[in-house]
Amino acid sequence: MWGNFIQMLASDDAPNPQAVADAVLKLVETPAGQRPLRTVVDPLTGGEAPAVVNKTSDQVQEQLLSAFGLAEFLSVKESD
Repeated sequence: MWGNFIQMLASDDAPNPQAVADAVLKLVETPAGQRPLRTVVDPLTGGEAPAVVNKTSDQVQEQLLSAFGLAEFLSVKESD
């Protein structure tokens, strides 16, 4: 397993740390209250699979918080 991992990191398809830095910068530049709960940095699949998981997770979280009367925690509100 480690051999395959090391081989992947040494290949031309190795993850680029700049992609993570760019994603962090984009989050910092996004106004408070509009930032996503999660951000996917996935150059191999374009984030499609994680995006589906995140969408499903968001729906489950919304249902759960609403069921417990905690819907106000679904979004972060900016203070005045």
